[in-house]
Amino acid sequence: MAFLPQTMEESEVKKATLATLKKAYLSLLDTYKKIIEGDLIRCDCCGEFLSRTNFYKTNDNAIGVYQTCKKCILQKVEQRNKKTDKPNETKKSVMEQLHKMNLPYIDALYESCCKSVKDEVNEKNRSSPFLQMVTILQSLPQYKNKKWEDSEFPAGVGIDGEIDDSYEIKENQKTIKNGKKRFGPGYSNEDYMFLENEYQDWVQRYQCENKTQESIFERLAFKKWEIMKATRNGQPTKDLDRTYTDLLSSANLLPRQNVGNAATDSLTFGQLIEKWEQEDPIPEASEEFKDVDGIVKYIDVFFKGHLAKMMGLKNGYSHQYDDYMKQYTVTKPEYNEEEGSEAIFDALFGKEVE
Repeated sequence: MAFLPQTMEESEVKKATLATLKKAYLSLLDTYKKIIEGDLIRCDCCGEFLSRTNFYKTNDNAIGVYQTCKKCILQKVEQRNKKTDKPNETKKSVMEQLHKMNLPYIDALYESCCKSVKDEVNEKNRSSPFLQMVTILQSLPQYKNKKWEDSEFPAGVGIDGEIDDSYEIKENQKTIKNGKKRFGPGYSNEDYMFLENEYQDWVQRYQCENKTQESIFERLAFKKWEIMKATRNGQPTKDLDRTYTDLLSSANLLPRQNVGNAATDSLTFGQLIEKWEQEDPIPEASEEFKDVDGIVKYIDVFFKGHLAKMMGLKNGYSHQYDDYMKQYTVTKPEYNEEEGSEAIFDALFGKEVE
């Protein structure tokens, strides 16, 4: 149910049957009853009446929920004015919304949520880092009763969530300096900012462990910059696109090349073990290394053998158990009557030496 059901016009009432009027009355009665009991709440942004599950919980008001629905909150955080707009979630938009909700902003937690979202295989239906963060803040005990004043901001951000201009200038200067060092002289500050940020984006998303990979990521940043400039000037980009694709192929970064990796990432640990056993099983151990600690023998004797003995089963395991336990078992000595009592006496007390 979204907006409130409307009452009938006078002309509609005259034409309606008693059953229709009764149905309309009961519908209105049910709706207003839910509103009075707090089961339906009006969103102060979109104006829709929604169930409580569509709102975030809070202890800051009498109704127990933040009175803007989850859908409208996400739309504000992603800075979308229309449904067709692309999401543009930023730290600043997240901070502003958490401030309104009186929830803490934890920079390390938000960075972790961003990484979790980037690692998701399905790019089209990726979740929002903000949604993950709010769920964690409202479910884990270490964040219980924490408010906005308990926030943990990154360097250069104050309690109001505003970024210090001097800090932002220093970060830009640092990026330009790194860009000059990496890409050489002869470019504008804007170009250095783009090239360095593009390079860092590649390094953060993919492993970069040697100079060859660094060089490929640098070339990818250059080609992306050239494609952007050519597109801006209305020039053809066919050759540039081909070179860019060749670089992606050489680095094994094309989507079709990552299908296997993405499929592996989505497997559970048990499925991975099965995959490894089928594709690259552990070779059979040589005789000198087989059961060097005697673990197999202990399992056969004290688990399988003992269980078989307990169940009254006679098999190889139960016989192995009996043989092993004999060395720890004391048996009563037996004597023949022919040996006489003298032999028994000598066995118990020893034979006197003459």
